[in-house]
Amino acid sequence: MGSEWQFVQYYGNNSQKIDLLRNHWNEWIQEEDIKKLGDIGFTHVRIPIGYWAMMTQEELDSSNEYYITGQWPVLTRCVQWLKKYNIKAIIDLHGAPGSQNGWDNSGQLLPWLSPPGWGQGDTVNRTIDILERLAINILGLESNTNTSEVVVGLELLNEAFSWGIQGGLDTVKDYYLRAYPVVRRHLAPEKYMIIIEQAFSPFGWIGFMNTSEYSNVVLDLHIYQCFDDGLRRASYSTHLDVTCEAHKNIVDSQTLPTVVGEWAVAFKMESAIANHEPYPNQEQIEFMTQFALVQMEVFGSHFFWNFKTESAPMWDYFLGVNGGWLPSHLPSPEVNGACSRRNQTSF
Repeated sequence: MGSEWQFVQYYGNNSQKIDLLRNHWNEWIQEEDIKKLGDIGFTHVRIPIGYWAMMTQEELDSSNEYYITGQWPVLTRCVQWLKKYNIKAIIDLHGAPGSQNGWDNSGQLLPWLSPPGWGQGDTVNRTIDILERLAINILGLESNTNTSEVVVGLELLNEAFSWGIQGGLDTVKDYYLRAYPVVRRHLAPEKYMIIIEQAFSPFGWIGFMNTSEYSNVVLDLHIYQCFDDGLRRASYSTHLDVTCEAHKNIVDSQTLPTVVGEWAVAFKMESAIANHEPYPNQEQIEFMTQFALVQMEVFGSHFFWNFKTESAPMWDYFLGVNGGWLPSHLPSPEVNGACSRRNQTSF
């Protein structure tokens, strides 16, 4: 199955298959995982959620949208664990009506070369309505001492493919501008960040939302080196140079506060086939150790994607700790000066 949409579309009448999906929600993240994150030293997590989690089953069925509901109680349980281990959270709208990029991470994998549906028809208006529901739910967490003071930000949309959606980057910017006052009706700037994601346009946000009417807005940059054919063939030293020079320039050029909301130590295989990647050899481990440190230094505030996987070693923080290529205690003193030391080792 390519995405959650396809899974429910195909198995929607098979209660045993649907139970597999619900069981995954309930079993994939456990309290011991959150404790381990806290023990390592993580202070924040970024939690993705699809728009359908904010809809009723009746609404979804009437719109012929192939999802099931029930995610919010699972997220709430996670927030309780986060509070127990003193970790804050950002809630990230990871999938929007129509799919903002056409990929599996939006919840709906579209046919090859099909343009994303988000940006067409009423999809943007529906997304703003979903954001308001999500903001209200986040505010509701404050009424319970077991979940209060955990969520500190709301990300308006993950990875809109601005090169493919109708209206391009202007559609994304207009959406952010319209969504901001709706979210702020419920989530005050003194307490909550509003995070906007770069939409594959890292230099498209200079001067954006920098006036006084916008407060506590943060730009989310997603920076990888495994989705570029040329970089996948590049030398280890080139990967390090790209981080310390080109990617540092991206971060330093911004006029909004920034966070790198996604990064990994993947460098030769993209995420779609990451589960086929073999466990790294010793030379790769030595490189990945440096690769992680220079990225941490350059990115500043950052979220590694992801904390664990089924079988993708370069995307799995826990496995990286066990294997020795990711820091086991944060903040790591080895991060400081990592770029200046990068040419001291030959691979």
